[in-house]
Amino acid sequence: MRRNSEQSNALPKLQDLAKSSPGGQHGGGFFRSSLRTTIMCWFLVISLVPVIFVSLVGHHNAVQNRIDDISRKLQAVSVIEKMDLEKYYQDLQHQAASKAQSPGLGTLAAKTNPDHYPGTLIEDAHRELLELRDNTGAINVLLMDVQTRVVLSCDPAVKIGTNWGDTHGAGSRLKTTFELAIASGEPAFSGYIKARVQGQIPHAYHVEPILTPESSVIGFILVKLGEDNFHNGIGRYELVGTGVRFYALNEDLDLLTSAFGVMENRPHLNSVLTENAVRWKDHRDGARSPGQPYSVAEATAFSVHVYAGLHGEEVLGVIQDLEILGTHVGLVSEISREAALAGLKRTDYSLLGLILVVGLLVALAGMVVSSRLVAPINQLGQVMQRVSDGHEVWTLPDRGPQEVRRLTDIFQFMISKLGAAQEVNQRQYALQRNQFDLNEKLRRENSLEDMAQAGLDYFVNYYSAQMGVFYLLESKDTFRVAAKYGVWDESEPIPEIRLGHGLVGQVAVQKELRVLRGINENRHGVETGLVKSSVTNLILAPIHLEGRVLGVLELGVLAEVTKEDLDLLHLVGENVAVAINAARSRERVNRLLKETWRQTTALSKQQKKLKESNRQLELADQYKSEFLANMSHELRTPLNSLLIMSQVLAENRQRNLSRSEVEAAVTINKAGSDLLLLINDILDLSRVEAGKLDLCFENVDLKSLVADMGDLFSPLAKKQGVEFRAF
Repeated sequence: MRRNSEQSNALPKLQDLAKSSPGGQHGGGFFRSSLRTTIMCWFLVISLVPVIFVSLVGHHNAVQNRIDDISRKLQAVSVIEKMDLEKYYQDLQHQAASKAQSPGLGTLAAKTNPDHYPGTLIEDAHRELLELRDNTGAINVLLMDVQTRVVLSCDPAVKIGTNWGDTHGAGSRLKTTFELAIASGEPAFSGYIKARVQGQIPHAYHVEPILTPESSVIGFILVKLGEDNFHNGIGRYELVGTGVRFYALNEDLDLLTSAFGVMENRPHLNSVLTENAVRWKDHRDGARSPGQPYSVAEATAFSVHVYAGLHGEEVLGVIQDLEILGTHVGLVSEISREAALAGLKRTDYSLLGLILVVGLLVALAGMVVSSRLVAPINQLGQVMQRVSDGHEVWTLPDRGPQEVRRLTDIFQFMISKLGAAQEVNQRQYALQRNQFDLNEKLRRENSLEDMAQAGLDYFVNYYSAQMGVFYLLESKDTFRVAAKYGVWDESEPIPEIRLGHGLVGQVAVQKELRVLRGINENRHGVETGLVKSSVTNLILAPIHLEGRVLGVLELGVLAEVTKEDLDLLHLVGENVAVAINAARSRERVNRLLKETWRQTTALSKQQKKLKESNRQLELADQYKSEFLANMSHELRTPLNSLLIMSQVLAENRQRNLSRSEVEAAVTINKAGSDLLLLINDILDLSRVEAGKLDLCFENVDLKSLVADMGDLFSPLAKKQGVEFRAF
């Protein structure tokens, strides 16, 4: 049978296609790691993940334990600090109250006639004030009368006689404190006041009233306190660690102390709005109603919190509420998170070093293990590469683990299957190529006979046939010869075959391909210029589409016909049937185009006649319109004269006409006017035909219309002897 050159070239083309495809030799390699890398990664993951997890958990626990320890120490230190400051202010109040009971200070404060007092009294009073200042560490201690004027002062710079209540102004905190002490007769505390001038420090005033035996206020001992008075209890930072700082806030959240570097640039002029301070203020303001004191339980309810500190760094801090005679001061103890965790850095470095050492050891172990596993697989991959390149392989690697040897056996079996699949692919490729060539040859032919002859020639060439006939369906059940090849006169085929008659008709009915082998009959012979012989095999192939047979192909060959040789006919049968339908459709379309052209020509002639008729009708309409226009103008001239004459007669200016004659003239005038309207209506009809008439709607007086009709028709009725009545 036919051996095409395409079959020998099929394998190299398929190999090139496989190499260039995404799933070929290099397809997807960019996104895939090697087995060696995969093993190394798994070794690292399996070994390092537990180590890293344990390290992270340990680090987290160490950090949490460190924070918990620092928090406990901060709370302890803040409580101790609060207790020390409370003791300091209790001692201050006790000493101030003791001095207030001194007779000399009471006498000077009352000073009914100061000039009569001996100098020793003033010196003793001054010495007592100095003793109170030194014992309390205050900035200054002053003796004042009940009008808040200075009587004595430990500070020589303070002018005697100055009224401090008036100096600080009405409504000031000091003025309010004086008023509270006078009203209650009890000591009062102003609370720490934010400095109003840059460079000054915050200060507070303790006002101790001096009472008579009758409990009347005759003067005051005024103790002025500064930020250094907060430092008495501060200094235990070594219990927490370096980096801890302490500072105080007043009720307005103003910074009162600059201990341990908190206020390098005196930022006490601004409010402290940290989360801890705001929480303290909100809790203090919301925990009590007006007139209700702040309880001790609420004052110690604060715990350690993490928040942004004064300089924006993350800190751990606790705030304690210190109450002094009804005023509140917030005592803040803070340490930066970085300083609190400073001792853990060495542990972090140790854990990091451990992770690096473990990773290095695991990487070395992974390299050794992966090399033992990957080496035989690489050798097998090289053999596969040689097979994909088309080289023959005689030996395969037999070393390595059992899985690799089994993979080698599977690959050996694959090579054997690949040979068979290669032959199938070559044949399929050749069939598809032949199918494409046949479609190209059929597509070039327009007529049904040329298409049938081209198809027959192709099959004769493909099967190396000596004779061939192509029958096409002529009518419902009749096939006729449409093309033939290699037939001589004595073996001329039957020109027409009915459906079901003979082998050709049976093949058309059964729609199955048949091969007749070992034919000895000489009717279908092969004749050349030298020899004459008969064919020994016949191929009968039905050409059908969607169950409908359109033709039968008969080929006579000398060589043996195998089952594989018939694959092309099975493959392209529908293609040939589609080509037959397309050829017949083209013939029908050509016939319809010719008929359409004939009808178009006849229609064009009719259109010319209609155009001529329309032209004549338009001309007639034009003549009619001109006639109506001319007639109306011709009638208007005598009618206008008639109207004028009748109008003159109706006016009867000479008074020579009878009443009946005047009425007749009026009637003639009205009739003429109506005739003029009728002429105008005729002109309107011509305008209607021309499409130029405009309609104007007006109201009509029916009585006037009836009267006009009576005037018009009464003379005619009278002439005919008929009674005429207009209703």
